[in-house]
Amino acid sequence: MSGLIKALGVSLGTASDGVTATDAAHMAEADVSSPSTTEGAEVSDSSKENIDATTRTAAGAATFVVAYAVHKVFAPARIGITLTATPFIVRYLRRIGFLKPPKSKAF
Repeated sequence: MSGLIKALGVSLGTASDGVTATDAAHMAEADVSSPSTTEGAEVSDSSKENIDATTRTAAGAATFVVAYAVHKVFAPARIGITLTATPFIVRYLRRIGFLKPPKSKAF
């Protein structure tokens, strides 16, 4: 197994990297781009489920990052629209009686 890991160029890193030897072995088994390492090899169902779960997690994280970036990019437009539209909406809601009129200031 270690020869395969070295052949694929997978770095085991340290424990602080978050990559354990087991994770590296799973990554090496999951690499299907090299036909010489997968010929005649069968992947167990538990390995497939583990790979599928990892792929789903990575896809979900990528979607979150893109959504967060879009949210931050459009923040000035969202804030500007809110600050511009709020007085008009409040006036309209007061006019139709949905909101109470403002309290008069007693000096």
